[in-house]
Amino acid sequence: MGAEIEAERNAVWSALADPAQIARWRPGVLSIGSPEASFPTEGRRFRWNCRLNEIPLVLVETPSRVIPAARLESEIGLG
Repeated sequence: MGAEIEAERNAVWSALADPAQIARWRPGVLSIGSPEASFPTEGRRFRWNCRLNEIPLVLVETPSRVIPAARLESEIGLG
């Protein structure tokens, strides 16, 4: 999935890579479960606390390609 967004590159990167911003911009994401300090790091698994309607769930994200302020590719699964 990809998207073109008309905004400053650093603002978009912040929305994709700053855990505080991710909870604000990703639908259903409430907070990062673990670990926060190193997101995004290639090959490292991160857990997000989410809600789908009234169902709490965990979204597992593993960044596979990280080019700061340019590209973030991740494998995502629900658990």
